[in-house]
Amino acid sequence: MSVRDSTAGRGASRLLPENASAFLRNRAIELLGVLLFALGPALIAASISYNPNDPSLNRATTTEATNLLGLPGAYAADLLLQSLGLATLVLAVIFMTWGYRILRDHTLERMWLRLTLLPIGLLCIAMAMETLPRPEGWPFPSNLGGFSGALLASALKGTFGLALWLLGLIGLVLGLCLLGFCLALTGRDWRALGRGATWLFPRRQVDAKGKKSRPV
Repeated sequence: MSVRDSTAGRGASRLLPENASAFLRNRAIELLGVLLFALGPALIAASISYNPNDPSLNRATTTEATNLLGLPGAYAADLLLQSLGLATLVLAVIFMTWGYRILRDHTLERMWLRLTLLPIGLLCIAMAMETLPRPEGWPFPSNLGGFSGALLASALKGTFGLALWLLGLIGLVLGLCLLGFCLALTGRDWRALGRGATWLFPRRQVDAKGKKSRPV
């Protein structure tokens, strides 16, 4: 089922002329795309400005939240970072690509399949993150994968006796495959991203003497 199908109401065409119904339906789809796209940067901003001293579900305090998004951002960042760790940033990117596709195409093919696979992919990435060394200053008891990544890695290690590095590799490969599908980007989108990366990071030619010339 696509976004277009899910937002089309049967009764709308009976109450309004067909052109008016189509106009309102398209604006509603575009609004959904804008909200999803904006949610990505909002999650990133809330995550990078996380402060463990801010109010949260685990910390009752009367101090004012220092998060860039205020009190809602403090609560959201604490919940997501504790549960998913840095996989939260991947979720933000997913929301942005969904919003982009909905704004451009007014549809998101296989939406329910992507919604189903999204949490599985995020858990795989969280498990992969959990196997990485914990950096100094990380404010949570778990590693970079949050408590969900820690629980999944611990359960699989106890069940199958796999080494942590192997669990991390498996989680990374499965997570990239699942989330690559969840991104909902077409071949045209990937080519556009490639051109953008080439523009941002131009290649430099190397002459016979080993000197780099201007970007090409």
